[in-house]
Amino acid sequence: MMDNTKYENRSALFKLLFDGGTLYDAFLMEAAQQIGQSLLTIPWIFSLMGYAGAIITLLLFSVLAMWSNHLVISLLTQFRYEIDQQGDPRASMPGYIASYGDVIGWFCGKKLSIFTHIVVILSLLGTSVGQIIATASNLFLLQDPENYAISKRTLTCIVGGIFSLIIFLPTAREFRFFSLLA
Repeated sequence: MMDNTKYENRSALFKLLFDGGTLYDAFLMEAAQQIGQSLLTIPWIFSLMGYAGAIITLLLFSVLAMWSNHLVISLLTQFRYEIDQQGDPRASMPGYIASYGDVIGWFCGKKLSIFTHIVVILSLLGTSVGQIIATASNLFLLQDPENYAISKRTLTCIVGGIFSLIIFLPTAREFRFFSLLA
């Protein structure tokens, strides 16, 4: 059973930065995703489609992304409601964070839950490798062109090591601070 006193005795600022699972968190994650997606794709879309086409496309895909997030949040809300109604002990745990696998497993069965876990792991792996390479490339380009002090491969190893430290945070609720920064 979880010790609830360690969650109750924290300051309001600490709770604001690190307690997750609220509507505020959903808003932060959605805003960070939309802003990040738009900022990364705007130059490419504008160069291919022109000003008017790019704005229409960005608005369309932003609406589709928000609708998809709404559906996922609705499914999570239904999952939380059903485990509460059935007396599942997870419903009363303040630190319980439901994963896609939990929700899909609850509604669709164990096989789809396992498939969901595999898809999420592969997606995170691909995204993290791409992010590490992109960050290392940007750092490499920031160096003085006449005196490249650190090779791109070395920078990739350094950035990968720094990013891997984030992985070892104790739970997902510590990522709220990073959502605020995003």
